[in-house]
Amino acid sequence: MNSRERVLKAINHEEADRIPKYDGFWEQTVKMYEEDGLKDKLPQNEEIVIEGLKRRIGNPLEDYFDFDMDVLYIDTSLRMPFEILEEEEEFVKLKDRYGFTVQKFKDKSGSMHFLEHVTKEAEGWEKLKHRMIFDPKDEARIDNKSYFMHHEAYPSWQGFKTLYDAYRKREKFMIYACYGAWEGTWRHHGFEELMMDSILNKDMINEMMDYHTNLTIDTLKHAIEIGAKPDALWIMEDLGGTHTTLISRDQYIEMIKPHHKKLADFCHDNEMKFCMHSCGKIESFIEEFIDAGLDVLQAIQANTGMDVVELKKKYGNQLTFWGNIGETKLAGSKEDILEEISYKIPGAKAGGGYIYHSDHSIPDEVSLENYEYIMELVNKYGQY
Repeated sequence: MNSRERVLKAINHEEADRIPKYDGFWEQTVKMYEEDGLKDKLPQNEEIVIEGLKRRIGNPLEDYFDFDMDVLYIDTSLRMPFEILEEEEEFVKLKDRYGFTVQKFKDKSGSMHFLEHVTKEAEGWEKLKHRMIFDPKDEARIDNKSYFMHHEAYPSWQGFKTLYDAYRKREKFMIYACYGAWEGTWRHHGFEELMMDSILNKDMINEMMDYHTNLTIDTLKHAIEIGAKPDALWIMEDLGGTHTTLISRDQYIEMIKPHHKKLADFCHDNEMKFCMHSCGKIESFIEEFIDAGLDVLQAIQANTGMDVVELKKKYGNQLTFWGNIGETKLAGSKEDILEEISYKIPGAKAGGGYIYHSDHSIPDEVSLENYEYIMELVNKYGQY
């Protein structure tokens, strides 16, 4: 059984040979693992040159741990010029393609300080919204380098098809990831502005989200037309805080759910799965997610009180859960790790419908020794 078949079985609520697995790592975690002796053990993945752009096929760290997914990334940005404004020893200040100015640590994951957004005022949106209309003559809007801080050129669509074909040979479950309408809109409009204008200027926010959703769908349509269809779309849509959701259920139903349903319908009409990432305590939205057509929910943040075993009991085969293995436990002792995995994976995997992932991503508090033990336990408890 190959990885693609394994993931499809899980999402279709069937038992495979083992549960699928995939995880995300902080930049500094990857660097730490390599320095701790993993660098010489990583596979030498194929590299190809497309139109002068060097691209590595697959991720060596992910392949080393035998992950089942390949993630490529859709650019749903305004395609503003990427510009480094200031650079110091530890920090960099830059303008991103999505229309925000930010100060962040260099080569390091973590919180960022957002300084400016180009559509903060209505005039900015009117001036720039044409940049979110799909143009098939433009460079491709999909790449294997993340849309986050993507400072290189994108290949042409023909070049992207070459990249896609190289990935398809790996027989992994292929996902195209991008921001959802909520997450993508606040990147260029501002988070506080989005919260306020969702109440005070609904028409403008609805238009911004319409543009975002339509750009996502038009990009996927073109990819399908050139023979580059993925197995799933995965949107990043943080809707929760530690204790509750960021907006009310009624606001979700009115403002965001129509966009999720439109994406889900498009995916299902084209035999693709629809997945969503959200941080925070979002359990009160799950029934609405299911009604909108969501197939897979990730990452199910454990420290909010959400428990994948209890969620599986409640929602059965209505939704596939991807994650909920608490990173706090993973950074603890081997006893902590064993307790977390030996409880959650057996309870979540029965009948399919579960994919391993931490409950967010792997920080550098999780040592390489711990992570290799985690994989040992996932492989043990994830067998059918």
